[in-house]
Amino acid sequence: MTPIYLINLARRSDRLADMTARLHAEGLDFIRVDAADARTADPAWLAGQFAPPGRFGPLSSSEQACALSHFRAYEQFAASAGDASHAVILEDDVRLAEGAGRRLGSLDWLPASTRLLKIEVERPRVLLGPPRSVGRDARIARLFSDHTCAAGYIISRSTAAALAAMQPKPTLMIDFLLFSAVHSPMFSRLRPDQLVPALVEQTRLGGTDSDIEPDRAALTQARMRPGAGAKLRREAVRLRNQARQLAPLDFGGARWTPVSFGQG
Repeated sequence: MTPIYLINLARRSDRLADMTARLHAEGLDFIRVDAADARTADPAWLAGQFAPPGRFGPLSSSEQACALSHFRAYEQFAASAGDASHAVILEDDVRLAEGAGRRLGSLDWLPASTRLLKIEVERPRVLLGPPRSVGRDARIARLFSDHTCAAGYIISRSTAAALAAMQPKPTLMIDFLLFSAVHSPMFSRLRPDQLVPALVEQTRLGGTDSDIEPDRAALTQARMRPGAGAKLRREAVRLRNQARQLAPLDFGGARWTPVSFGQG
């Protein structure tokens, strides 16, 4: 069976129960990762795990805790016994596409060279390279544009080990670090792919049940103040617009492609 690591806060037994039912319904077992909790962690300890804030500004304590929780999953996978070359990482607030268990239960279909594969959908269209078929009605393609959120992805053991070894941790939200072509200094090395159609969708994205959004709100307002990263935001918009202009020219075979949520 594929190792599946489920990131879950100890105080969110409700989410653990939901995810246990959803995964078991698909015939999938999992390993629970005890998530770092911003409510109880020492803020100084949290901050000490990360590099000093750079041009992207600081992280909220909840963003730090979320990132560290993913790093804990990488550490557990990298140190685990067995010969599994890849593992699935899930957050505890996702739903699975019908039949997801058939694809996630065994990763025999996954190209061995895959470093990072996003199996989640967050945006309706993303910039993808030429697709490769990985079975009936499913394909993977190199991701060239931002496709943030990190609620569901597959990671290789070597990539997990390399990320786990990073000291201090980069001061970026984990989804930006993994899946932001604009923000991540590691994007070109991680070479993330996208699964189409996606098998995972976050159910509480930006909702009132989020454990991150309330803590993030004040900091987001500070990030948006004039002069606080305004130049960086303009550059990000310029890069996105440039990608949109190049895509219709079939630059490198990349095209804006719809990503749906459904059975792979």
